[in-house]
Amino acid sequence: MSVGGGSTTGQAKAIALTTGLPIVAVPTTYPGSGTTDVRGLTDDGAKTTGRDQRSSP
Repeated sequence: MSVGGGSTTGQAKAIALTTGLPIVAVPTTYPGSGTTDVRGLTDDGAKTTGRDQRSSP
């Protein structure tokens, strides 16, 4: 479960993508990322972006 703004929602999306857990989000702001299936992940300093239904709130 995530409660917060864009960074919190983004982290919940990354966790959902990597673990397969569902997203339960309570946004406290209106983040653009909170309404799409676009995700960004950083691994070893390299950021990748993409779309994945598993990261859709």
